[in-house]
Amino acid sequence: MGFAAAIIVHAISICLWFPVSAGAGEALESLRRPDLIGRVLDQKSMPIPEATVFIFTAGPRVGTSSFCPSCYPDCRKSATTDPQGDFKIESLDPQLRFRILVVGKDYKPAFVSKVYPSNGPVEISLDKLNRENLGPKNQLRGRVVDTEGKPVFGATVNFEFYSGDQANCGGQCEGVDLVSVADRKGDFLITTQQRFDWMTVSVEARGFAKRKFFKLAGGQSHELKLTEGASVSGRIVMNGQPLKNVMIGLVSVDRSENFTGDFTVGTNDEGRFLFVNIPPYQTYYIYGIMDSVREYGAIPTKKIRVSADGSTKDAGELTVAPAHRLAGRVVLADGTPIPPRTRLLVGREDAWDTASVELDEHGRFDLRGIPPESVGISVRVRGYRFSDKNKSLDRLNGGSLVGRIDRDIIDLQLLLEPGQFAPPDFNARHGSPEDWQPRDKLLQGAESTNL
Repeated sequence: MGFAAAIIVHAISICLWFPVSAGAGEALESLRRPDLIGRVLDQKSMPIPEATVFIFTAGPRVGTSSFCPSCYPDCRKSATTDPQGDFKIESLDPQLRFRILVVGKDYKPAFVSKVYPSNGPVEISLDKLNRENLGPKNQLRGRVVDTEGKPVFGATVNFEFYSGDQANCGGQCEGVDLVSVADRKGDFLITTQQRFDWMTVSVEARGFAKRKFFKLAGGQSHELKLTEGASVSGRIVMNGQPLKNVMIGLVSVDRSENFTGDFTVGTNDEGRFLFVNIPPYQTYYIYGIMDSVREYGAIPTKKIRVSADGSTKDAGELTVAPAHRLAGRVVLADGTPIPPRTRLLVGREDAWDTASVELDEHGRFDLRGIPPESVGISVRVRGYRFSDKNKSLDRLNGGSLVGRIDRDIIDLQLLLEPGQFAPPDFNARHGSPEDWQPRDKLLQGAESTNL
């Protein structure tokens, strides 16, 4: 699901050109361990010298990986552009795709995803930062350091929320630098067009645990200290045998402003997995990703507690269990046909995991691999809302049904009616919380007829 405010790519353009021909031996070696070459330009196509290009994360071109995205050896590599804006990062794994981070002084940092060095050079365009007429309360300054006080070069400082006489916004707010990157001294700067009293940010860096820093005062300099975090290990088995190449998820139980995010990693040939640099002193849910394990069954959620920095929590063996089938039909009360390409989404209440399916022309759906847990079901049709006749309607939010799946459900009818969701009148609220959000009751829709 989604869900944490992320990094925004600012006006990135990627172009390809063909390299000069080389000798046969050199060409073969290049295919074995290709170099990533490219150029960094401004919006006027002028070169940007002394910009830094980082290999930020990586992942396999095909399939899953037991490495965390920032744990590959190539993720330690970077390069600085020359006076013509050119750079080269040498000898990268040809089996990987890369996400790169590009940083230039007085420019907005940019991320570029799905970079394949063997495809040829890349051209990245950066936007200029506008820092004219900025007062103290239009700036958040600071320094990112490790536990020894040393600068953390390349740490990303992500805007989360700010508040003040002109500011009260979170997420993708206009006029805010949504991300800043610490320079070689660890220094960073986030600027805003609106004055603010305080700002909350999250900080990420390779080899460190992600951390949030709350209500940092504007116009002051702050030292933001990162730690290595904890590790979580375990093993996936099915019928007593290890299960390889399945994705495991980990997400913090706390979904408030303290939310530390979600993490995924794959199992190796022995069915083992390892999460590293996990924020410490937190309680997490660990689980199997539905789309990854569906052909075998399901891996239900398990709650674990992660302790201090440097510690390793052994989650033990997580066993693949039988999964359930969820099938039925979405019906529009006025008899209108379901619009083409309408999708139904099933999200697990505790795990950070969803599965979706496209409805057929009659509104029918059929999903397998659902674990025995509480789930939420949503479907969006313009101009329609879930009817009150759906017994598992989430009456507080209106946009979904919530309930538990502990058996195959093959005749679920979801009824939508014309109109928009109206927030409930809490003064007139009757019944228990379970009646308003029946998460622990069997998932039910409207009366099942003509399926």
